[in-house]
Amino acid sequence: KEQEQEDMVDAQGNTIKAVEKKKKLTSKELRKKKKERMERRKRGEEVYTTDEEL
Repeated sequence: KEQEQEDMVDAQGNTIKAVEKKKKLTSKELRKKKKERMERRKRGEEVYTTDEEL
């Protein structure tokens, strides 16, 4: 069933791979990640925040 979702064929016969949507993080998960970033900064580690990480 998972394989069917990945490979779809359009009218011309071209194979199209399905793109999975990124799930949004809950507010609980966002707070946890923010807290971890702040702790890492306190320890002196370099931390970069990106849209992918949030």
